[in-house]
Amino acid sequence: ESEAKVEDESFDDDLLQEINDGIDSVEPVSIEEDTKPLNLDEVQETLESELPFTPEELQGDDLDGEAQGVASSQAEQDLSNALSEN
Repeated sequence: ESEAKVEDESFDDDLLQEINDGIDSVEPVSIEEDTKPLNLDEVQETLESELPFTPEELQGDDLDGEAQGVASSQAEQDLSNALSEN
């Protein structure tokens, strides 16, 4: 049922043969040319070089506490005051 069925049989055999020949002549793309196995060490190095922080820095030790040069917001001050009153 994969062939086109048209009520008035306007697809003649020559046309169908031409279409099938065209399909047969299409070369499948070779996948192997494009896929070499990934070197995981290389990938890891590339990822790490793209990161703004090293994984060690992201553990939090260097990032804890107040950020330098950033004033605490009014909401933070209100919260701090409310907590210190209790």
